[in-house]
Amino acid sequence: MFYFQLSCDKRGLLTNTSYTGVARKTQLNVINETQQQILRGAIGQFQMAAANQSLRPKVVALYKTLLHLGKDYPKGYEYFRTKLKTVFIKNQNLTDPKDIELMIARGEYIVKELEALYMLKKYRTLKRRYGDVK
Repeated sequence: MFYFQLSCDKRGLLTNTSYTGVARKTQLNVINETQQQILRGAIGQFQMAAANQSLRPKVVALYKTLLHLGKDYPKGYEYFRTKLKTVFIKNQNLTDPKDIELMIARGEYIVKELEALYMLKKYRTLKRRYGDVK
C-alpha cells in the first residue's frame, strides 16, 4: 500500500511523494477513479488557495483603511480596534472566494459610511463655529 502526499511544483505539476521518499512527476491520466477524484480535489483546493491568496492584499488593505478611519471614531480608537479585530478573526476561516468578496464589499461600504459620518461631523463643527452666512 502506498501513501501519497500531494503537492505542486512551480510549474503547476502535481508531485506524488510515496512513503519511500521517491518523488516523481505525474500527469492527470491516472487509471483509478478514486485517485482521479483525489487529484481533482487537490487541484480544486490549490485553485481555491490561489484565489484566496489573490484576495489577501485586498483584505489587508481594507483592514488598514478601517484601522486608520477608526482613529476618529466617536467611541474611541480602542473600542473600534477591538471590534474590528473581533470581526476579522471571526471571518478568517472563510475559504470561498465569493464569500470573501462579499465581506470585502461590506467592509468597503462601512468605509464609505465612516467617511460620510466624519464629513457630517466636520460640517456640523464648521456650521456651529461660523454660523449662517447671509
